[in-house]
Formats: sequence, C-alpha cells, structure tokens
Amino acid sequence: MNLFGASGFLGGNERRPMLNVTASLIAGGTSVVWKKTGFITNLSSSTTAYTCDQLGENPQLTVKSLEQVSALLSRQILSDLKP
Repeated sequence: MNLFGASGFLGGNERRPMLNVTASLIAGGTSVVWKKTGFITNLSSSTTAYTCDQLGENPQLTVKSLEQVSALLSRQILSDLKP
C-alpha cells in the first residue's frame, strides 16, 4: 500500500476515499513475473462521499469507504491478469 486516506475537493465538505497500491506476482520466492500499480483518487465518482460531520458521528463510515475503494481497486488491478 503506497497511500490511503480520504480527502475533499474544491473546498467542499465532502470526503471521498483514495488508495494507491502496488501488486506483485512473485515466482519461486524471488522473481517478479508481474507487477502493477493502481490508484483511485478522491475525485472518483465510483466511491461514496461523506461529509466530515457524518464521518465524525459514525466512524464505521471510514471503514466502509476504505472497503469500497479497496474492492474497486483490487478488481481494477487484477483485471490485467485475465487472459
């Protein structure tokens, strides 16, 4: 994991998750046979935005946001492995 968090945009009160991950496929414990870095920024419309008040009142929304962005990014990165 290279970066994770939540950020607003254009001075608004809403926050969206962001994530940057590098995935590697390693053969024989030493040889990298595939490597890809992917990211989803806080500008993505694929994730749910929450206000600072909502995140403060319900900390589980932070967990939900990071789960959402993790699932989206995992699918994005792993789609490169399909034949």
